[in-house]
Amino acid sequence: MTQKQFWRNNNDAQLAVTSIYSILRSSLEGLTKSDVPTSARGSSWGDYMIYGDSRSGDWVNPADNDSDWKNLIANNLRAFPTLRDMHNWRLFYRVIEECNLVMENVPNIVNNITEEQKKLAVAQAHFVRGFVYFYMVRIWGDVPLNLVSENIEPLGRTDMNIILEQAADDLRLAAADLPEEYLVDGVPDRCKSKTTGTSGAANAVLAHVYMWQGEYAKAVDAIDVIEKSNVYRLMETEEFRELFDEGCSDEGIFEIFYSFESGESLGYYGSAVNWFFIQPFTTRENGSFGIPKTKILEMYTDLSDKRIPQFFMSIGPQPNYEINANPLANDENRVMFAKYQKAPNFTAQYDHNIMLFRLGGILLLRAEASARIGDTADALARMNMVRERAGLDDYTNTNQDQLIAEILQERRRELTGESHRFYDLMRNGIIHQFTGFVSENDEKNGGAFWPVADEAFLSNPSMTQNSFWE
Repeated sequence: MTQKQFWRNNNDAQLAVTSIYSILRSSLEGLTKSDVPTSARGSSWGDYMIYGDSRSGDWVNPADNDSDWKNLIANNLRAFPTLRDMHNWRLFYRVIEECNLVMENVPNIVNNITEEQKKLAVAQAHFVRGFVYFYMVRIWGDVPLNLVSENIEPLGRTDMNIILEQAADDLRLAAADLPEEYLVDGVPDRCKSKTTGTSGAANAVLAHVYMWQGEYAKAVDAIDVIEKSNVYRLMETEEFRELFDEGCSDEGIFEIFYSFESGESLGYYGSAVNWFFIQPFTTRENGSFGIPKTKILEMYTDLSDKRIPQFFMSIGPQPNYEINANPLANDENRVMFAKYQKAPNFTAQYDHNIMLFRLGGILLLRAEASARIGDTADALARMNMVRERAGLDDYTNTNQDQLIAEILQERRRELTGESHRFYDLMRNGIIHQFTGFVSENDEKNGGAFWPVADEAFLSNPSMTQNSFWE
């Protein structure tokens, strides 16, 4: 079937939108041999799902057994061949192409489709395209800007500030036309409302874009829309298993969906979260990726923090491997990161949703934005909502610099393992303060961004490399 034959009715429009989300999930998992036959990887490793944690200075390779993790943590991003496939933006542009196809073709469908259905499909495409361009900027900085489905001209890289403005445009259009929730017979379809674009999801990504642009008042306004919708709830720590393991909960705003019932799962070589586990959750004696005990104690200075036993776990010695009631009972490198959990049955299968944005993180983002525009009362109110849930006393210091620093620390504690920390540091230009692998000079010269893949230079004289990696 040709493109012209495909775009016939609402069913075709819906299939195209479904394809957008399917390719988006693949792009976040990373390239495989099916994408690049020369790849050294037989299956996806969940690469992009952990980019925002792996180089933050908090994570290590406890088992000391994996050159990928060691090179990634050390910012040795040119390591060959271990990290080569992670330079490649091919799948992201495949998502963008699908979004462009929907925007171009759905408005022209005339049979068995309403104007409302057209508007919704196009809004979904704007949401995903805006999200993907924002995601790519944080990885590569300047990236090619392509707004048409068929482009035969070689494209160079566009200044990241222009890309961010394009992302903001897409997200504003999406937020205006997407619903707060999807209804089935008048009842909210919770999982669809968490795993596809909504006005809340669009505003959440938009708020992050505004933070990168330094438009802090606009970020507050976008988050205000989310809060006033009353669609989301800050869940109790005792409900965190529902939030992270079951997914589609009251707090989630946008998640990547997986379901055993639908034949979908992440196996050992397909899930960033599986790298955290040690026996009895896998056959490994030590995790390949985790936060050492000294770093946990640095992050969580108040050991009464209720998040500690929700996010970390100690496993007893063989042969029983019993789970210790004290999450910090073990030595330096045997405290398991356990924000995401599964049954201790040695299987590699894992079907939890991957959290991208949730209310706890968005409240802390608003706290930072408010602090930056001098509204300390609002900043303290939002940060203390998250602290109180964790069982901590209210923070009261109104000194602007110290307040912002504490909010970033609170985001570090709250969002660890959710791929935000490194980007918070990058946005604020302070990566070098938290890791010994990126100096202040490296950071100023683009050392935080990834190299552009060799593939992008083929028959493309307009392509340029990130200057740090030339």
